[in-house]
Amino acid sequence: SFEGDYFTSHGAIVDPKPTRKPRPFLVNAGSSPTGIDFAAKQCDWLFCLGDLRTVRSAADMLEERADAYRRKVESFTFAWLLIADSDAEAEAIYQDIVAEVDEEATDTFLLRGMQGSQSGRTGRTASDIERTFQIPEGVSLRQALGEEQYLATAIGLGGKHIIGGPATVAEQLRELHVAGRQRGIMLSFFDYFDGLTRLQRDVLPILRQMGIRQ
Repeated sequence: SFEGDYFTSHGAIVDPKPTRKPRPFLVNAGSSPTGIDFAAKQCDWLFCLGDLRTVRSAADMLEERADAYRRKVESFTFAWLLIADSDAEAEAIYQDIVAEVDEEATDTFLLRGMQGSQSGRTGRTASDIERTFQIPEGVSLRQALGEEQYLATAIGLGGKHIIGGPATVAEQLRELHVAGRQRGIMLSFFDYFDGLTRLQRDVLPILRQMGIRQ
């Protein structure tokens, strides 16, 4: 049990414990140029979202800025996994999910995120945001952003979608690590129980063979 100034927890278990020496790791999740510079100067890790090209660009910029501060900062990203027995089966499941996307909820989430992520520019309405991002009247947010970017938020909250059989999933994780220069990847799943089972049973052995996972 723990009783502190900010939170109280009874009967909870935390393991492994947070790193305390010399201090906890500091992580920044802002991947704008300003956010990357802040991470390079003040943090240990940068957490960034996007496709392979986007996260590679963030990692390259992070290294450049960290070098200027004579520091070493690692880049991490986030991926949403859908693992099935085959690529075709995984794609069929994914299309069923896409068909059920709640556009109203997704639009609200995106617009609120845009409103709160403009480096201190607060108090802006949804209409203000739409004008800033030049969304024409009569065009949906889904159409304006494009299917890939829109679905990345609607399904997986911005994480890169990795969909397929075990070999395909392993290869795309390898690409994020090697070509994307990501030190680590936080994973999310459509079905956590099934996804974690398949990850451990089918994907991790392939990653070990690749030398990615020890």
